Amino acid sequence: YIGLLPAFVRSGVHNALTNLEGPTVFVNDVLQIDPPRAANTALRFAVNSTAGIGGLFDVGEWIGLPYRDDDFGMTLANYGVSDYPYLLVPVIGPSNPRDMVGNLVDIVINPLHYVTVPGGIFTSLGREAFHQADKRQEEVGQLDALQENAPDPYAAERSMARIGSPASAASAMLRFFGE
Repeated sequence: YIGLLPAFVRSGVHNALTNLEGPTVFVNDVLQIDPPRAANTALRFAVNSTAGIGGLFDVGEWIGLPYRDDDFGMTLANYGVSDYPYLLVPVIGPSNPRDMVGNLVDIVINPLHYVTVPGGIFTSLGREAFHQADKRQEEVGQLDALQENAPDPYAAERSMARIGSPASAASAMLRFFGE
């Protein structure tokens, strides 16, 4: 993915995929009873879908509408559901029962899954494949370096998963372990 596509194309793909998460983020903002954040999410989705040409360009960020990644796992956390135990699931990666259930609920509540598009299930699977490749390309170098430098890569990855963003957590861990 990194070797085949230039950075500006990967950036456009990332922006479009992030934009497609907008309706699910909006539903979770509403479930968390946060009207200002829900309004921000709805406006950001509308702006990026139109002026951003389907989300290829992140116009929302340029005009001061920051992206917030609220999924159902975060909604459950908002209601006090614990993130224990830590699980390292093959193919899926690091997670916990709360976030795994949250991912399933996010699939169900995403209104875009109910829109019939050419290709049907193949379109959804292709979008998900691009989404996973996009997520991995953001963290590939940092996670590989962490694997080489951390005394206990499993514990370091577990800490990263609990901190939040793997990319930001990976760079914090690398600073700690002295890359």
